[in-house]
Amino acid sequence: MQMKLEDLQKGRNRPGDSGACHDQIPAWLDSEQFVKGQQFFHKHIVCHFLVMYCSLACGLSVVNLLVPLVYTSKSDTPRKALKRYLSTFRHLLEWHSGDIWDCQSKAHKSVMTVRNMHNTVAEAMNQDTGNLYVSQYDMALVQYGFMGAVILYPKKFGITCQVQELEDYIHFWRGIGYLLGTEDKFNICSGTYSQTVQICKDIEKYVLLPSLQTPPKDFQNMSKTFVRSLNLLVGYNLFSTHSTYAYFFYSLGLSIPALTLPDLLRYLLLRLLVFLIWVSPMFEKWLNQRFKIVFRFICKHHKVYV
Repeated sequence: MQMKLEDLQKGRNRPGDSGACHDQIPAWLDSEQFVKGQQFFHKHIVCHFLVMYCSLACGLSVVNLLVPLVYTSKSDTPRKALKRYLSTFRHLLEWHSGDIWDCQSKAHKSVMTVRNMHNTVAEAMNQDTGNLYVSQYDMALVQYGFMGAVILYPKKFGITCQVQELEDYIHFWRGIGYLLGTEDKFNICSGTYSQTVQICKDIEKYVLLPSLQTPPKDFQNMSKTFVRSLNLLVGYNLFSTHSTYAYFFYSLGLSIPALTLPDLLRYLLLRLLVFLIWVSPMFEKWLNQRFKIVFRFICKHHKVYV
């Protein structure tokens, strides 16, 4: 049955951790398909990073996702944000590489570390405010942020693939959602490919885009801080919020906002990068290899470990 946004929003009143046992493999899991989902990620790792970069820069406009980040004060300066988001992607890389169903594995411990962090933040915020934070609905929105654009617009991010590969990746995220504590009825990856596409489109249309049109007060500052954190890595202003928003709007098939010349060049540079990845599998393979090497070096340099 097609998951509807109204049903998903009922999760606002349910804690984000379902309490599901972390040491029990769900009956619906297809281990082979799960591994294929991991392989799909590694085949297009640079493209996935671009998706997550754009999705986070724009997704911070969603108040459910923004407020916990503001509350923790761990990403309110470029240096703090760099450490936080390097850690986030390091965890994601571990989930896409190891056996998260083996309780003794590094990948499983990584998922549980993130799950426990969610619970710690939720408990503190709930006690301080009297409201429910990090709900099942919030977990669904986070899940959309990591995989939604991959499923909806793979070509716009340089991903050449078959529908079966997208189905594999959806199954992978159903497993990740389960282990993070998302109930199946609030797991946007628990349905078929077409059902997942539809709920992702609904989140985009009725949650993300309205939030971008009227963003909360801390959005601009947090988004700029995130983008500036990446510029610390390259030593100059390679990235900007406006060029990032423009590329995200382009990927959604929307008109891009007016850009200054420097931002227009940044936007066109992203377009060129994705085009080269799209037309040259050899270039993508080479870029993926370089990305992994550089990312490991950066994590080691900044002492970011799982």
